[in-house]
Amino acid sequence: MTEQSTNPMALAALLLAAVASTQKKHERAELLAAYRLRHRWKASDVPRLRTLNLSAVAVRRAAKLRGRGRPVVAAHIDPLTAILAKLSPLVVGFRFDAPRMVRLRAIKEFRWWPHYVEAVYRGEYEAVKASGTKSAAEVTENRIADALGISSAVVRKLCTKVRKIREADFDEANFPPASLAGLMKWINEGRRDDFLPLDEVDSSGAPTGKSRPAVPLLATI
Repeated sequence: MTEQSTNPMALAALLLAAVASTQKKHERAELLAAYRLRHRWKASDVPRLRTLNLSAVAVRRAAKLRGRGRPVVAAHIDPLTAILAKLSPLVVGFRFDAPRMVRLRAIKEFRWWPHYVEAVYRGEYEAVKASGTKSAAEVTENRIADALGISSAVVRKLCTKVRKIREADFDEANFPPASLAGLMKWINEGRRDDFLPLDEVDSSGAPTGKSRPAVPLLATI
């Protein structure tokens, strides 16, 4: 355990910094989304544009807007509301009393979902291959797909996505091989002890890889 992970003041500082960073990213994302639609702005967009930190040029453009019709700029969403909405899947994913399908849907929304599937694929593939089964890759994909209620094509797509990430930055996708049984125990019962032990992942579900610090919880949103 690091000093940061045990010191309440350090944890509070990390949390505040993460919230501030998330708020800034959220506001910037809203602004960029509005800018992409600037050639379609109408007079009805003005009230929504006023909630954004527009540049001086954009303010002058907004002042000259004419035309009727529904606004094209999305309504402003309070950053805290956005943060809580993104944290919701994390909360549901670890609740023992959540219905299985609700928990599964929540876990699929985790940032690390593709990494979980790819880690399970590697773990299961080795077991299937060791048993002497022919077409081990296809058998593994089908086994995972059947268990998770997705197609084998989706399994393959998720694994390919993570492999490309690993090629670019190994530390961003260095989960150890995992078992399908462990993942299903988490999905079915809300118990994660048998899936990626806590010394291999941090509180956000990210690999703890020695070459980089653990990712704070709010980094996943």
